[in-house]
Amino acid sequence: MNLTRSVLDSVLTHIQQVLPDYSVQLMPNNLKNYQFVHPLGAVLIGYQRSKFSKPCTTDLITQERRLQLRFTVFARSLGGERGALDLLDFLRLALVGFQPNHCQQIRLLSERFLGEADGVWCYRLSARTETLQVERRPVVNQQNLVKSIPTRGEIKAKAISQSVTSKE
Repeated sequence: MNLTRSVLDSVLTHIQQVLPDYSVQLMPNNLKNYQFVHPLGAVLIGYQRSKFSKPCTTDLITQERRLQLRFTVFARSLGGERGALDLLDFLRLALVGFQPNHCQQIRLLSERFLGEADGVWCYRLSARTETLQVERRPVVNQQNLVKSIPTRGEIKAKAISQSVTSKE
């Protein structure tokens, strides 16, 4: 399972539903060749990085994975109706508290102005969510596993048996 792609697809679908008047898509493979052509604005969704907690080991290694997502916003005006500032407001409201597949709720990290060129305003918004990274292991024979786990009655009977033999 590709968890990162699943998270991005979940966020993409959500933002497309919340912002139907704008172009919303995943970050292209080559951002330098991206051409903003939408009459109002666009949001590009990308995976930026992950940070991991120290591993927690009992039998399996598990780590908290903090995924950082970036949203690049393009708009044809700054402060006018449906300009960059409105689009950023709409995007923030759509993201905060949204829970992508297999993750915790999204929260915002930062936002910054990237520049203006030929009447196109560009901003970047960073957000974060968490999930759990778990070690992958081969599947064990579950029938034998179930047989090896004692029932509550078996544990109680063994305890009584040990108690009786220790008194003798």
